[in-house]
Amino acid sequence: STDLKALGSVDMLRSLTGDSSLDTEKIASFMQSPTVIDTKNVYPINSYGSGMAPLMTNLALWVGAFAFVVIFKVEVDDEGLEDLDLTASEKYFARYMLLGIMGAAQGTITTIGDLLLGVQTVNAPLFVLTGIITSLVYLSITFALSTTFMHIGKGLCVALIIVQIPGASGLYPIEMMPKFFRMVYPFVPFSYSIDAFRETIAGFYDGHWLKSIGTLLLFAVAAFFIGLAIRPLLVN
Repeated sequence: STDLKALGSVDMLRSLTGDSSLDTEKIASFMQSPTVIDTKNVYPINSYGSGMAPLMTNLALWVGAFAFVVIFKVEVDDEGLEDLDLTASEKYFARYMLLGIMGAAQGTITTIGDLLLGVQTVNAPLFVLTGIITSLVYLSITFALSTTFMHIGKGLCVALIIVQIPGASGLYPIEMMPKFFRMVYPFVPFSYSIDAFRETIAGFYDGHWLKSIGTLLLFAVAAFFIGLAIRPLLVN
């Protein structure tokens, strides 16, 4: 009460109130005005579903790629191929190409399904292409780990998806996540595929789609290095 009476006698505050008494509505309006935010949506999203589509699509493509290496035999059977004298690399590429046909189909079906469900896009063909590239990259990773490290590699595939859900900025901005996930963020493929999908959904900026896809393809290069260079050293 004493503080309010003192405030009421201040000339500056009196100029706001117009008289010697405190006008609560004017004071509230004055206190509120610095917190009013004028928001301009540069890349608007039509729904929450469109905003979450990059993460959910990535989850579907990773699980699908993992299912391929679990359901199908990853090693080439030598029966009937003795005369061809195939190298380990030729066998590896042959099996990957077989699975890759289904991987590309998976990426196409998943992204077209997104479009049919109403996911927003500014460039539908690039949205589908992003899904195909992502699916093939994820297949290269799960295939390399599964053929090189066998059951341990398949376990790593499961561990990777658990880390990538919170660590790839799919749910929240990475700046809001704990330190561990901020450290993981640059080293997981989800981060770059999600960014590429967001570009095709909300709008393109400064070549970020190409940068994201280019970085994503580096994971495929690393996967093929594991499958072609490291795997032969661990056979038997």
